[in-house]
Amino acid sequence: MLGVPRRASSAGPLPPGLVGLVMSRGPEQITGILATVLAGAAYLPIDAGLPAERRQYMLRDGRVRCVLTDTARPEDHGDRNVLTLDAPGEPDALPGEAPAALPGAGPDDLAYVLYTSGTTGEPKGVMVTHRNVANVVADCRDRFGIGPADRFFAISAFNFDLSVWDVFGALSAGAALVMPDPDKAVDPAHWLELSTAAGVTVWNSVPAIVSLLHDQALAETGLPPALRLVMMSGDRIPPALPAALRRLKDDLEVISLGGPTETTIWNILHPVGRHEDGSESIPYGRPNANNRAYILDQDGLDAPDWVTGEICAAGTGLARGYWGDEQRTAERFFHDAHRGERLYRTGDLGRYLPDGEIQIMGRSDFQIKVNGYRIEAGEVETRLVAHDAVRQAVVTKASGARGDLLVAHLVPAGDARPGQAELRQALRRDLPDYMTPSAVVWHEELPLTRNGKVDRTRLTTMATDAPAAAAGPAPAPGAAPASPLESQVAGIWSAVLKGTEVGLDDNLRDLGGDSISAARILTSVRKEFRTTIPLDAMYEMGTVRAMAGHLAAVLAERAEKESAPCPSR
Repeated sequence: MLGVPRRASSAGPLPPGLVGLVMSRGPEQITGILATVLAGAAYLPIDAGLPAERRQYMLRDGRVRCVLTDTARPEDHGDRNVLTLDAPGEPDALPGEAPAALPGAGPDDLAYVLYTSGTTGEPKGVMVTHRNVANVVADCRDRFGIGPADRFFAISAFNFDLSVWDVFGALSAGAALVMPDPDKAVDPAHWLELSTAAGVTVWNSVPAIVSLLHDQALAETGLPPALRLVMMSGDRIPPALPAALRRLKDDLEVISLGGPTETTIWNILHPVGRHEDGSESIPYGRPNANNRAYILDQDGLDAPDWVTGEICAAGTGLARGYWGDEQRTAERFFHDAHRGERLYRTGDLGRYLPDGEIQIMGRSDFQIKVNGYRIEAGEVETRLVAHDAVRQAVVTKASGARGDLLVAHLVPAGDARPGQAELRQALRRDLPDYMTPSAVVWHEELPLTRNGKVDRTRLTTMATDAPAAAAGPAPAPGAAPASPLESQVAGIWSAVLKGTEVGLDDNLRDLGGDSISAARILTSVRKEFRTTIPLDAMYEMGTVRAMAGHLAAVLAERAEKESAPCPSR
C-alpha cells in the first residue's frame, strides 16, 4: 500500500478525505492521483493555471486539508498540509520506521471529486466512487481489448473526466501513458510526431482535438501507424470526421461515447460503422455495461420511438451526488418507485430510434458545451453582472462548423459599453479561458417572451444567424493590409475565428481566440506556407501583422537558399 511520495515521507501518511492536486501538466499529476487513491483518499484535481480565485474557491469548498503540488503557490494553500512533488534538492531521509499506511478504499468510497460549472454562479463538485470508475474501466478495457502492448496518448487535462480513462484504463491493463510536452500540449505537429514515435494505439479526446490531429496527419505523413482505436466524446462529432479518419487509416476503430460527469466519464456509446459516411448525424448510442438510460416525458412515463423526452440515467455509473450540496443532489438524483432504482436527470433531450439507439436532441436547460467543457450559462452571467457597466446579462451559444461559441448579450447599466477585450480581461480573474464569451452583443433591452421571461431562443437565433454582429459595434477602421501576405494571414485568422473581422493589430485572445484556435491557425499556416511556428511563439507574435512579418522573413530566407548557385565539386 502506497502511503505518500518518498520526498514527502517524513510528513507521515496522507489524511483521509479530499486531497487537492494543484498541478501543471506533467507526470507529477499521475503520481499525485495514484498516491492519493492508493492511500485511501479521494483526489480533487485543480489546474494550476486556473484563475487564483477559482483555485482557492475549490480548495475552500472541497474542505481540502492536504495539497499535493508541483508548483509554488503559497497564496493558495493557507494552513493546509502541503507536499511538493519533485522539489529541488536532495530527498528527505527516510525515518527509521516507515509511516503507517492508511487502509485502502472500499468500492463505495470516493475516488475523486470533479468540479464542473454550476447554475448558481459557483462551480459544483461531482462525487465519484471507486465502484463507478471500476465499472466503466472494466467495460471499456474488455470491450476494446486493452492490454499491456497498448499506448494511450494522454491529451486530456487531468481536471477533465476523460483523463480518468487515460490513467486507470491504461495502467490497470499494464498499458503505458504517453504524455505531450507541457509547452506543446496543444500543438498538433507535436502530437503527431510523439504519438508516431511512441507507437500510440489509443486516442481519447473531444472531437475538436481529433479534427486537429486529422488535419495535421493529412498535411504530413498520415496517422500514427500503430493507432487502432479513436474514442471521441464530450461534444457533437462532425458526421464526416470518422470517414475522413478511415481514409487515412482504413483499419481504424472509431467510437462515439457520451454521458455527463455525473455518470462517470461515459455511460453510452456507439461504434461508428464503415457505412456511416457522414451523410447523417451520428447517434448517441446505447448504454454501456451495467448502465441504463430512459427517455421520459413530463409525467415520468417512457416516451415512444421518435418522441423527444429527457434522458435519465441509471445503473452502476451514477455518481454519489454533489459535494456538500444535498439540496442540489436531491434535485437531480431521485429514486424512481416505478422502476425501483435511482435515476439521474441529465437535462439532455433525446429520443429512441426504432433500432433501440438513442439520438440526442439538445438541452432542456441553458447548459452549453465548448470543446467538451460543460458550461452553465448562469455562472458566466453572474460574473458579467458583477461588472459595474453591466445591468443584465444572458449567455447563449452560437453554432459553428467546429463547435459552439459563447455569446454574451448585455444591457448596460449606464452610458459605458466596455469592449470585448475589457470584459474578457475582467472575467479572467474568476473564470478559465473556455468560459469567457467569444463575442458580445449590447442591447437597450433584452427580448421577452409572452410570459415576460428573457427570450433565450430568439437571442440564440440572433447569434447563430449573424455571428459577425455578435462582436458588437464595428471597430474603428484600421490600416489596410500592406501586402498580399498580410491579407492571406488575415484570411486564415478570420476563417478559424468563423468570420470575425480581424484587424492587423488585433490580439488573438481579444478576438475570442483560445488555444484550439491558435492550433488551427498554425495548422493552416503550415499547410499554406510549408513552415512550422511553435505554439509558444504564436503568443509572442499574437497579431496578424507580427505573424505576416515572421512569415515574410522565413519565405525570403527560403527563396534566397533556393536561388543560391550549387557549390562546385
